[in-house]
Amino acid sequence: MKRHAFLVLAASVALTTPCHAQNDELDAAVAAYQACLQRAAAQYDDQMSDVSAIATAIAPMCATEYAAEKSAWGKTFSDPAAAQTEFARMDASQFRHVVEAVLSERRERSKPN
Repeated sequence: MKRHAFLVLAASVALTTPCHAQNDELDAAVAAYQACLQRAAAQYDDQMSDVSAIATAIAPMCATEYAAEKSAWGKTFSDPAAAQTEFARMDASQFRHVVEAVLSERRERSKPN
C-alpha cells in the first residue's frame, strides 16, 4: 500500500513535470528508498517486537536513500517555498511510511508459500 501511494504520487508528478530525466530520477529515488526500507525490515524485524520499535531502528539505515528521494522531489518544484512545504510534509509522514514498510514485510512473511 505504501509503495502504491508513492508510485501514484510519483506518477502524478510525472504528469506535471516537463523533464523526463527528472521523472526517471524521481522514480528511481522513490524505488530505492522503498527497497531500502523493505530490505531493512526483512533483515531486522523479528516479528515479535513492537512495529514502531523496529521502524525506529531501521529508519536511520535508509537515511541516504531518503535524502536522495527528497532531493529528487525538490527538483520537481520551481518554487523553493513549495519545495520546503513538500519536504515538511515528507518529514512529517516519514515515520508512518517506515512503519508501513515493516507491516508490509510482516504481511509478506505471513503469506503461505
